[in-house]
Amino acid sequence: MMKSYVDVQTKINAKRMEEMEQQNAKQLEQQQQEERIKAQLKEKEASVAVLTPAASTAKLAM
Repeated sequence: MMKSYVDVQTKINAKRMEEMEQQNAKQLEQQQQEERIKAQLKEKEASVAVLTPAASTAKLAM
């Protein structure tokens, strides 16, 4: 009786651990995706910041 209870608990704990690992993997992937998006936004902002003075100068020249 006791052995089967321990076996069941062991299986339940193993399943919980597996689910937690999957959830952690999903969260990590989501974080990495957010960081990539933020990096892309910063690159775009930097390119806009570089283009803005040039556009202002072009308007003045007209």
